[in-house]
Amino acid sequence: MGKKEKVSKLVSKFFDSIIKSYTPRIRELRLSMYLMSKSLLAMLGLCIVLAMVLIAIFAPVLAPPPEGWTETNIVPKNFNQGISPPGSTYIDNNGEKYTYIFGTGEDGSDIYYGVIWGARTSIYISLIVVGCAAIIGIVLGAIAGYYGGKLDEILMRVTDVFLSIPALVLAMAVIAVLKPSLENIIISLVIVWWPSYARLIRGQVLTVRENTYVEAAMAIGAKKNRILFKHILPNAISPMLVSATMDIGSVVLTTSGLSYIGFAPPGIAEWGRMASEGASYIVGYIVYNGHQYSPYWIIFFPGMMIFLFVMGFNLLGDGLRDILDPRLRR
Repeated sequence: MGKKEKVSKLVSKFFDSIIKSYTPRIRELRLSMYLMSKSLLAMLGLCIVLAMVLIAIFAPVLAPPPEGWTETNIVPKNFNQGISPPGSTYIDNNGEKYTYIFGTGEDGSDIYYGVIWGARTSIYISLIVVGCAAIIGIVLGAIAGYYGGKLDEILMRVTDVFLSIPALVLAMAVIAVLKPSLENIIISLVIVWWPSYARLIRGQVLTVRENTYVEAAMAIGAKKNRILFKHILPNAISPMLVSATMDIGSVVLTTSGLSYIGFAPPGIAEWGRMASEGASYIVGYIVYNGHQYSPYWIIFFPGMMIFLFVMGFNLLGDGLRDILDPRLRR
């Protein structure tokens, strides 16, 4: 047998071993996709989430910024337009016509532009908050649950301190100490969110570490870190994936609440802050072209986006729970 044939045989064995090792995972993934396709609500949630992601990606196409507008996350305003109903138009001094699909808010802010670009803002905030909080919670919860002892006591008492303070109050306090901005909202929400993940992962690790395959890994002399991150954590993380998926919607809901009460920077394309502009018009009316209107659109369109976003991730999270929970798959 020549050298080339030996090399070819070794390469073939290598790829065969990789394919065999991933075959169970591919089979599991196919089963998961099949189970999700059978759930009408999960598929509805997935469609809503994909729609939100597409809106965020194609925001420059769906709602192009005005010429020369560099801060795309700031809603452009037409002070000459004022508050106007959906479908209203404006012709500038150059004869160029602008149509406001969802109408305008205070100072002529374009509701449609804010709704579209708000999807990008909401996804950006929620993914960073949930991602950072999940990483902190996984690391601290796994270490506390596996090693136990004084380290577990210290970490869990620190976690209890954070959990003892109402989440919204803690977030408001952090932002007040800093200053109203998207970055500080993200920091405050990460501080609020990680303790629940740490508690969840710790409980799962305490359960999984009693399994026989963990004892077998200890018996053959595997290192503690390898046992924790290779054998225990992958089998303890499923509940947290479901929780994190549903928390993406919850983060947007909390962010909108903070923005509504004034903790977001002015003019930002964020649904809660946009809805807050219409708070003073809930029972009032405006006059446009000689007609009276109740300016429902200032609250309705941002509020509807918040509703769809949160519902989409909640339905998707329920679907993932049904897939990842072996008791529900039987």
